[in-house]
Amino acid sequence: MKQTAKTFEIREILPKIFVLTFGRKYELCMTFVRIQEFYESPVFRNRYFDLETFIDYWSAKFGNGSFTYPSVWNGFNLPGKIIEKWVSVVSEHRDLRQREAILLKDIEQECEERGYDLSDIYVIGVHKEQSEERIADVINHEVAHALYTLYPKYKRSCNKLLRGLPDIIATKAQGKLKVMGYGKNVFRDEMQAYFSTETMNESDAFSAALAGRQEFSDNLASFKETLRPDPS
Repeated sequence: MKQTAKTFEIREILPKIFVLTFGRKYELCMTFVRIQEFYESPVFRNRYFDLETFIDYWSAKFGNGSFTYPSVWNGFNLPGKIIEKWVSVVSEHRDLRQREAILLKDIEQECEERGYDLSDIYVIGVHKEQSEERIADVINHEVAHALYTLYPKYKRSCNKLLRGLPDIIATKAQGKLKVMGYGKNVFRDEMQAYFSTETMNESDAFSAALAGRQEFSDNLASFKETLRPDPS
C-alpha cells in the first residue's frame, strides 16, 4: 500500500488554538471530512460512517451525482473533545484512514509537547490554494468558532448578541445554514462566526443579515486581544 505523506504544517496561533495549513484544498477536505461531518452533519453527527457512505450521501444530496465536497470548503474547525469522541467511535471499527492517522499523530504530539489535553484544544484547517487575504479571513472565522467553544465568557457575549437579532434576520440565517448542510446543534455557533467575520457577505441569504452587525465583529476583536501576550 502506498504511504500517504504529511501534507500540512501546524502552529499554535492563540492559547490552545492550532491552525493546520495544507498545501492543497483537496488534501484539506479529504483529511477533515469524516471528523467534521461527525461533528456538524444533521445526518452523520455522533455516529460511525465510512467514507464511501458519505460520498454517496453527499453526491446525491448536494453534488447532483458528483462528489463535490473537496471543492466546496476552504476551512474547517474541530473542538478537541469532538476529535477525542470520534477517535473512540472509529476505533471500534478499526477504520482509521492514513490521512486521519497522520492528523491525529501530529495533534497529539503538539498537545504532549505543550502539556495540553486533547479535549481542551481547538483545531482549525485551511489551505494555501487561495489568497493570503482569504486565508486570513478563513482563520478569523474559524477562530470565532474556537473561542465560542473554549471560552464561556465569549460564548455568553455572543449569545446575548444573537438574542438581540430581529427574528427575520435570525430566520434567514438559520434557513441558509440548513441549506448548506449544517445541523441545528451548530446554528448559534455558525451564526456568531459568520456575523463576526462577515465571510459570507457575498451571499444573498446573508447580505441583509450582515448589515449593521458590527457589534459581533467588535466583540470578536476585543476578546482576541485579551488572549494575546502583553508585548511589554
